[in-house]
Amino acid sequence: MILNFLYERIAIWITDMEIPRTHYEYENRLTMKMFLFQFVNYYSSCFYVAFFKGKFVGYPGSYTYMFNRWRNEECDPAGCLIELTTQLTIVMAGKQIWGNIQEAIVPWIYNWWGRRKARSNPENLYSRWEQDHDLQSFGALGLFYEYLEMVIQFGFITLFVASFPLAPLLALMNNILEIRVDSWKLTTQFRRPVAAKAHSIGIWQEILNGMAILSVVTNAFIVAFTSDMIPRLVYYYAYFADPDLPMSGYINNSLSVFQISDFPVKHKSEQNTVKFTSCRLVAILPFYALY
Repeated sequence: MILNFLYERIAIWITDMEIPRTHYEYENRLTMKMFLFQFVNYYSSCFYVAFFKGKFVGYPGSYTYMFNRWRNEECDPAGCLIELTTQLTIVMAGKQIWGNIQEAIVPWIYNWWGRRKARSNPENLYSRWEQDHDLQSFGALGLFYEYLEMVIQFGFITLFVASFPLAPLLALMNNILEIRVDSWKLTTQFRRPVAAKAHSIGIWQEILNGMAILSVVTNAFIVAFTSDMIPRLVYYYAYFADPDLPMSGYINNSLSVFQISDFPVKHKSEQNTVKFTSCRLVAILPFYALY
């Protein structure tokens, strides 16, 4: 949330420095910058978990270190897909809950503070139109932030839906609540907005088209590389031994074996009371590491 505030100020500052010729150009340039900042802020962690985490950790005896000091982060033994689902749920649900609270509370606080300062005037001398004028201004950008919120939500339910199929249901529940929150906000906390003609939603349409195309690629990569769906299908159709329990040997088939005696000294356990001779890991070891 702090980065959102910072990114918004940076995007507005950069757009102002460009000095667009028309208001239409100003909105389009600001829209693209704000979207790109929000894209990085909200989706970077999901992209990292889906496509990078656990992919460059090495194997026992030859781990990969960052700056020769820190080992690269590994996925949970159950795989990165469950971590991606958890990450997506927390970020998406947290953003929606905080967004609705912020949209409802912040204008109300500003209006309450304005009424508090105006209490010196008798209520009967404070006309209705003056009270309406003291409400929050709708803003020069109109529905810009409403569009931005919906586009970010669209990204959550399309880019990573293969890892969390219930995301569209959460989005639907949020949108039902969002309609009521926005209607209350616009009718009680803001001045009446001035209507303006528009032949389309502008550059937002291009952004939505781009995200829809990108979602095909990301979901295909999630199925192919993040989940174990394809290895399971390959084992089911090509390697199973027991027709009654076709997946009974999948775990053993998917694990590599590494001899504990081959561990470097700094990686060996100081207490090996059970006297294990080998360990199993979810990885495909290079040929020379097996001997």
